[in-house]
Formats: sequence, structure tokens, C-alpha cells
Amino acid sequence: MLITVPSQLNATTILNAKNDQLKYWIDEVNSAAAGKAPGKGKGKKVLTKEGKKVDLQKKLAEHLNIDLSAAAAAAPMPAGPLTVDKDIQKQQWSHLHTLRREWRDSARAGHPFTLSPPDADAAAAGALCGCTECAPGHEHCTTAAFFTAAPSCHRSLPLPPLLPASALTNSPFGTGGLNARAMELASTSVLLPFYGARVGPWRPTVTLQGCDGQPARAPDRVPSGGGMADSDKSCIPESVRASMPTAAKLPPPPLSHAPEPSTSRDGEVLDAAQANIKRLRQAVDLRDVIKQVEDGLVPEMRELYGPPPGQRKAVDPVAWDGIKVTVNRHECLHEQLMGEFGGDKDHFFAFFAVEPRKLKKGGDTGRDLRPIRLVAEAIRHMSDDVQDEMRAQEYVDPRTGTFSHERWKERWGSANRWEIWRAIAREYYGLPRQRKQRNSSVLRTDGNNI
Repeated sequence: MLITVPSQLNATTILNAKNDQLKYWIDEVNSAAAGKAPGKGKGKKVLTKEGKKVDLQKKLAEHLNIDLSAAAAAAPMPAGPLTVDKDIQKQQWSHLHTLRREWRDSARAGHPFTLSPPDADAAAAGALCGCTECAPGHEHCTTAAFFTAAPSCHRSLPLPPLLPASALTNSPFGTGGLNARAMELASTSVLLPFYGARVGPWRPTVTLQGCDGQPARAPDRVPSGGGMADSDKSCIPESVRASMPTAAKLPPPPLSHAPEPSTSRDGEVLDAAQANIKRLRQAVDLRDVIKQVEDGLVPEMRELYGPPPGQRKAVDPVAWDGIKVTVNRHECLHEQLMGEFGGDKDHFFAFFAVEPRKLKKGGDTGRDLRPIRLVAEAIRHMSDDVQDEMRAQEYVDPRTGTFSHERWKERWGSANRWEIWRAIAREYYGLPRQRKQRNSSVLRTDGNNI
């Protein structure tokens, strides 16, 4: 028997089709086969709809003589189970969301947000130490100082100026050398202003030993001009002292308190994101759903948190898991408005309006709308029931034995699928079990009540 293959059927469409589409095509094949054998009643079905998706694809392809092997080889491999790397990435995203909550709390409290612990900066900075060893016989050249750091003010400071090249010559310890005591004190005088600005007030825990062998008392704070004590200057050779930076050459002392980073803007951004997610979930009826889609809230949520176009991985998997059902539901309902009702909101809302609910005191709440979730769940049921209606014998072209669009249009005119669903008395919003019981007891009507 010559088999007529529908134009829309090929290896790619069969492999990408869902179960409902495969079953519909199988029904079309059975209907066509029954139409080519008149006088034999319904006859035996050519194909059955039992089995998994792979079985349905194989049955349909074998019956229509379509080779699926070439298209299957070119198809991408399906995603496998969650790997260790994927699990690690999921935990990393969870940790980032924890940091986001900490950032938001810090911003609301007006405190700066830092990724490192409070004591990490001071521990990294350590203590300012000066330890040198000189030639044997110079007992006064060995010194050590340890400064205890105060909390950091988190300010970036310029690098300290380097000692001039002339300080490395004319040393009393030979050509190219330098008195270790002079080098230590010169370096300390340059570093102290920057160190004091970085870690705050400091205090010496070990005293410095002067040139005369007597302990020299270190200042309680760094001199305002960043200079050195006179007792320390006396230990520096004249050639080094002349080329050392003076207080006028040093950068001005830093502010005692660095300006805190702006946190108000961070808090506003986080609060706005949370407010948008909350508003998305608080849609009361179909009017709110359509308004949120047209105002750009739903597309914005998909762009910020959902998968980019052509990809399956979400930008923010944790946040997307919490809103993807709502976003998909809103988009499906808006597609019904634009596709089935041609964008006519009055017609759309009027169709899903129900009888007004009476208040306990006898008040009237006005025209109400069907719940969002029930309408969204009814989309698939409506589509299945309308497809069942399309398989009726009255819509079969007697010449070809296939579905006739002319007969369908002659029967229903410009009615959309929702109106046809209501006309054939299949319309129902509720649990699947209740819907199945209702459909089994409903008789078909003539469709004149559109």
C-alpha cells in the first residue's frame, strides 16, 4: 500500500517531537489507513500509542520509511546526571547567594562590606620590624623594633619614596656599602608615615639603641611631618642625610579616617531586586499577570536570572529555581492572549470571568476572574480536547482521507480554541481526576453555543 508522508514529518521533527505530537501523528496514520479501507469498519489499527517516546518514534519512522539514524547521529548528546563538577558549581552559587545576603545586610546597616575577615588585613600587614646586622665590633649597630598594629582603615596609600642612589655610596664600611644603622633609620623614617596611616596608631614594644649605646625613646606617634628624631639623625652620615627626603618633600599625612565606601546604592539595588521578585509572586489575577508581562517585569526577571537565549544553564540558578514556574506561567498566559484572542484584553478577561462571589453581608464583589494557576493548567487540557475534536470524522476530507481545514473553518468560523473548547462542553478548571470524571459524563453538543 502506498503511504503518503505528511510534509511536516521528517527525521528531525520526529526526533524533536513530544509524546502528544507523536500520538497525534499516529492517530492521523490510523485514520488515513481506515479511510483507505472502506466497508471494513474501524478495522485494526496500523500503529499503537503504547510505549515510551523512543518506541513511538521508532514505530512512526518505520511505518513512514523514514531513517532516523542520520538525524540521531547529528543530534546533540543528552545531558547526563549531575557530576562532581556540577555539584561543586551548585555549592559555589549557594555560597555567592550567602555573600549577597551579607552584602545586603551590611548595606542596610550602613557598614562597609568586605570579603575578608576583619583581622585578615592586619595579619597580612604583620608588624613593622627593623633588624640589621653590622660588621663585627660595632655593638651599637644591631637594633630591633616591633610595632603593634591597630585596626586598618582600608585605604590605598601611595608607595613610599625610595632612598636616593647617593645613599649607597661613600659609606664608612667601604665602597658600595652603607652603614646599617643609617639605612635602618632612614628607611624607618620614610615608612612610618605610611605604616601609621595604614594600620593606625602604633607603639614600640622594644626600644631602639642610640649611637651612644643608651636606649633611645621612640616617639609615641609618628611626627606630623613624617621626619625623624634628632637622636636618630645624628647616627646618619652627612652624605646620606643631605639626600634624604625632608618633611616638605614627603606627601601630606593621610586623613585620620578614610571615607567609607558608599553603601546606599548597593542597598537600593538589592532591595529593588527583592521587591521585583516579591511583586512577581503577588499577582492576584489575570489582569496582574498581563500587566507584569507588558510592563517588562517578567522579561526582566528572565533576563536577570534565567538561562540566556540558546542555553539551558540559568544565570542565577538558585534565584531562578524560585521564580521560573511563575515566569513560565505568566509568559504562557500572555501567549494565549496574543495568539488565541489576538491581543484583545476585553475579550480575554470576559472569557475567563466567572459569576461574582457574594460576600457574607450580601455585597457584590463584581465580575471576578478564574484563578491564575487553574487557567494556566487548563491550557494543555484545552489543547488535547481540541485535537480530539479535530480527529472527528466530520472534519476528514473524503478525497484524501486526512484532516480538512476547509471543513473545520466551515464548522467553527473564526472561533479560537478556547471558544471551541467551551462549545464542545469540555471546558473545566480543576484537578485532573475531577476533570477526567467530568469529561467521561459529558456528551458532545452541536457547537451552536459559541
